[in-house]
Amino acid sequence: MWERLRAIGHPLRGCRWTSDEHARLREMAGEYSITQIAHELGRPYGSVADKISVMGLSGLRKREKIALPRGAGFDKQTTLHRIRELEKYPGSVRQYARANSIRLDPFIKAIQRHNMDWWNGYVRKNSDLPVEKCAYCGAEFYPMTKKQKTCSRRCQAHHRTDQQYFGGKRKGAIGMAEGVCQLCGQAKKSLSAHHMRGKENDPENEALIALCAGCHRVVGILAGLKFTDTAEGWEALINLAMILKVGNRKDLGGVHTCVDIELLTPDEVAESDMDEVCEATPERAEIRVEELT
Repeated sequence: MWERLRAIGHPLRGCRWTSDEHARLREMAGEYSITQIAHELGRPYGSVADKISVMGLSGLRKREKIALPRGAGFDKQTTLHRIRELEKYPGSVRQYARANSIRLDPFIKAIQRHNMDWWNGYVRKNSDLPVEKCAYCGAEFYPMTKKQKTCSRRCQAHHRTDQQYFGGKRKGAIGMAEGVCQLCGQAKKSLSAHHMRGKENDPENEALIALCAGCHRVVGILAGLKFTDTAEGWEALINLAMILKVGNRKDLGGVHTCVDIELLTPDEVAESDMDEVCEATPERAEIRVEELT
């Protein structure tokens, strides 16, 4: 049987490698993939890989460095090009994404980011469902499916987080409606809701303020550090930060910081005339920074 198969040129497993095969393997190793070499020589993949290792050859195919063309991802130019193709496509956006090997969620997010008006018009044209009100932002939209409850993927993510972590009170955080970070005071497009007392100490989500990403990260880090338990620790921190900020000014000789931390009882908080933010926390800190000449 073996002789007959060999006579008709059928590739056999376990046959010894010939000198011609060794020479051909040296030529192809590093230029072609192991799969291509195995197909060319009529050898199993494992046998070729083992022989490459024994002969000390490289099994990695040399690849030319090809510069990726602009628009390889979901940037504006590529997204607008996809939109023009989608307008001519006879199927749904899901079918278009599947036919072009595109992930559906990032594709829809890109369309909504770069051309929200077109997306609204596309959904209005292709949806038979009535107008709905977004469960998060309240804007009217045309849903693609009966299960869709938000106008965009962004609102969907915010709505999910709001229900699971903030008990539906995220939009009510102080400063969220105005779009202003309550620490740095700057207007930001993207804000996070922060539990002033900590999530574990505020299960009803009553003490929420809006913070930008940078300030939210700083507050979270500082809350877990030991030196923040004392006024001296805060003074040292502020001094270091201020020295870095004004260190190149020749007209200043240094920085003096004075921090006074006073822990208030619930009765003192009720009797005080402090604003909403201070009423939500039992701790008040008065900070005075002086520049020394």
